[in-house]
This record gives sequence, structure tokens and C-alpha cells, in this order.
Amino acid sequence: MIIAFCILMSIVCAVIGSKRRVGAVGGFFLGLFLSVIGLIIVLSSRRLEDDARDKIIVQNVTATQPAPKTSTAEELQKLADLRSTDAISQEEYDSLKAKLINS
Repeated sequence: MIIAFCILMSIVCAVIGSKRRVGAVGGFFLGLFLSVIGLIIVLSSRRLEDDARDKIIVQNVTATQPAPKTSTAEELQKLADLRSTDAISQEEYDSLKAKLINS
């Protein structure tokens, strides 16, 4: 009787888990070894459709928000920092500075 209950719980958890992050195989083993506790774990895992919906929401939000605009002074300070650490040459610094000021 107990074995039949464990097998039934593992099948139920596998079916439910197939639509969740835990997956069918994970749900099967959770139901098999943990029975009702495994069912609770499977039910508490995120649904795959929720993950897909959240991904779409994040894409829509990031697509509608403009990139943060930095000021010319901040850009000049970054160039000066790069020049002071010798990451760019004086010629590159002058060229980039001229492009930044003229734009």
C-alpha cells in the first residue's frame, strides 16, 4: 500500500513538475522519495510560463527605457582618467576630446 502511494505521488509530481522549473524527472524523484513533502516542493517551484512572461516583461521594460545619458563633463573626466593611467595616448585623448566637445 505504501509503495503504491509513493509511486502514485511520484507520477503526480512528475506530471506537475513537467510544467515547472523542477522538471518531470526531478518531480518524479521528489515524489518518490519525499512523497507529500516532494509534492509541496514541486508545487512551490516556479512555473515555466511565469519565467517566460517575466523575460518578456524585462525585455519590454529595458527596450522602452532610454539609455542613461552622461554629461559632457563626465565623459571628459573619464577621458582624463584614461589618459592619466596611460590607457590611451595623448593623440587619442585629443581626438576623442575634440569629438566629444564638437558633438
